[in-house]
Amino acid sequence: MASPTKPIVVEKISTFRRSQVPLEVCTLPEIPQKRKSTDAAFLVSFGICVVVLLSLMIYALCNSNMDRFIHGYDKCGNVCGSKNEKVDDIYCSGQDMSNKPFLTYERTMIYDSYYGLYEYVYTPNICVDKCNSSYETRFHRCFPEGGDIEFFPDMVDAVQKESDSLAGLCLIGLGLSIVALLLFRYFVKQFVWTMLIGIILLWFAITGGIWYLYSDATGEASSSLLYVGIIFTIVGIVFALCILVLIARIKLVIFFFEEAARIVFAMPLLLLEPALTFLSNFLVMAIFVYTFLLMATSGSLQKDPLNYDRYEYILNGATIFVLCWSVIMMIWTLLFNLACQQMVISGAVATYYFARDKVIVVSPIYNSFYNLIRYHLGTVAFGSLLITIITVLKTIIRGLASQNGCLRLLYICFKPLEDLLKYMTSMGYIETAIHGQPLCRSSIRAINLIISNLLSAIAMNSIGNFVFFMAKLVVVVITVVIGILMNLSVVTIVFGGLVAWICVHSFFVVFEIAVDTIFLCYCEDQCLNDGNVNAYYTTIELHNQIKKAQALTLALENAKQKKKAKK
Repeated sequence: MASPTKPIVVEKISTFRRSQVPLEVCTLPEIPQKRKSTDAAFLVSFGICVVVLLSLMIYALCNSNMDRFIHGYDKCGNVCGSKNEKVDDIYCSGQDMSNKPFLTYERTMIYDSYYGLYEYVYTPNICVDKCNSSYETRFHRCFPEGGDIEFFPDMVDAVQKESDSLAGLCLIGLGLSIVALLLFRYFVKQFVWTMLIGIILLWFAITGGIWYLYSDATGEASSSLLYVGIIFTIVGIVFALCILVLIARIKLVIFFFEEAARIVFAMPLLLLEPALTFLSNFLVMAIFVYTFLLMATSGSLQKDPLNYDRYEYILNGATIFVLCWSVIMMIWTLLFNLACQQMVISGAVATYYFARDKVIVVSPIYNSFYNLIRYHLGTVAFGSLLITIITVLKTIIRGLASQNGCLRLLYICFKPLEDLLKYMTSMGYIETAIHGQPLCRSSIRAINLIISNLLSAIAMNSIGNFVFFMAKLVVVVITVVIGILMNLSVVTIVFGGLVAWICVHSFFVVFEIAVDTIFLCYCEDQCLNDGNVNAYYTTIELHNQIKKAQALTLALENAKQKKKAKK
């Protein structure tokens, strides 16, 4: 809650919407008939960028040859397994390698003066009809036995051998995710307190173990354990005190979780939305990766600048530009899909929240999806573009930071800036879903609403994010432990843990968005209604809990004011 001496002024809904409709008859969310296209210029820009990308891709793909990637090419640029055309001024080019589909690699050991180590270097040599007995066949390549080229092929072999066990482990991860989902639905209070208390107990157990090791340690190890023990003890005490101080806020967060679970399970199809987003992003990734591989095989045959005894297909500047542009567009498209997911979920949750009769809510998911497609794709394109720009800039600065101290400092500053921008756009999407206004105005209104309920918002984000993260972590850890007990390979366990994380994250991201949406809906509810003539949309239990938290905050503020007055 904002300080009583400097309250944050939130625009009236009619003023924010630039509408002449009286406050008493304002509808939340805004009905489709009164919505307008928002940030349409950015949707047009997104479309133009896609068209430009497709044109550049067609140009780059004209000189590509996927066989260069699949079969490789020899030191003269002849693609193995293909009949090659003669290249001017390269005497050994243009050979028929149709009967020689395998590429042999020569292995030489060189000394790395920077790290002071010897390492193997593999150089493509000639095309052959089959690999020699002293070579191993990997992806149409012949590698000398006993090298360090084993990891990826061995990983593929391990997955193939344990495919049934991997499928079972993935199903276990999915099952645990569903169990966590049901626990969150029916036992959310116990779920949250178990997480918080369990972490405190585990932390102090680890701290006790450190002090036990310290009691038996001597010398330098004793000093190190002493410092570690002190740090762990202080952190544990501070964390436990924070939990005690924030009990009222934690109860408030639990009420929001219960409300989110009730609304989400009233619209169970919302739980499928992340699966659709995952599939669309997977498709986008597959298309872009395949295109990258094609473009990477383009280029003209030139002498290798590091080895004049062989020729390489060198990419020209235009192709390199297309590759960089493709990476940027891929990031933008992936973020665009994620933003669409948030808009659909936020709109559906807001529709359900602001319905007086929850039983007769008609097609909230469809209506939210319709509003997105018809009016707000520009807002989604704008928000995802902002995050894309800062992500690309951060990546560039990170690559150059090792050479410049100022850039290292700038990179450190970029992380909180990126988090702030993501949070503002995320909240802006929710406000756009409610009011149908452009992203910038919606983000500003969302921030004002959050500042006016600051302590509740901080508790919501810190405790909420912590609980969600721990729930995901527990599911993954249990899946990994089961994989270890099944004596599976490390690769299979890692894949199983990754699938478990994807499953549980896909479920809980709906609740994360729902909690944020409900919080902003409650803030809007306070702006629209007074609780007397116009009843609140929220449940009585949640409203009373928020009032208790606000009363506690006000009491603390008054106590501080009295203390200052006495001084």
